[in-house]
Amino acid sequence: TQYLPAGYNNGAKIISGSWVFGTNGYGFAANNFDKYVYQYPDFLVIQSAGNSGPGTVKEPGTAKNAIAVGANFNNNINMLASFSSTGPTPDGRIKPDLIAPGVNTISAKSQIPTIQVCNTGGPSVFYSSCTGTSMSTPTVAGLTALAREYFQKVKGVLNPSAALVKAGLINAEIPTDHILMA
Repeated sequence: TQYLPAGYNNGAKIISGSWVFGTNGYGFAANNFDKYVYQYPDFLVIQSAGNSGPGTVKEPGTAKNAIAVGANFNNNINMLASFSSTGPTPDGRIKPDLIAPGVNTISAKSQIPTIQVCNTGGPSVFYSSCTGTSMSTPTVAGLTALAREYFQKVKGVLNPSAALVKAGLINAEIPTDHILMA
């Protein structure tokens, strides 16, 4: 819960988290995320769902007010990756909320040897090809920023709530042509 206030206090309205805890239910982390979003309703948490397969969405992706992100195959957006954690959650909720490409995604590679979590080769020494919901999550965070901007510029909502942006994304209420032009 330390990084949520750090982001919000520095002006962030969206935060992207590509990590999970080992727990498979609604526990301490998910509860704290929900409390924070309740306290700051214009702050949206985008969180990876995990890579443990069906019925295994991990905390804090189980938070009710966060967008949990699963992975699909880059060449088939309608096919969920077999490793991607899915719901239902232990309390019966549908998760992940959204899915995005997460297989063999090119990502920046740390140049610090002790931090090279994903090191499976890439187009140069500065990039790796990685797989997982950690790769899907930043894509949804970027889309969320565009959706938030859509509500501000097109719909005139000066400070859209996290709930409004989340609902718009999940229910596809935001026309893609507006997002691409935003």
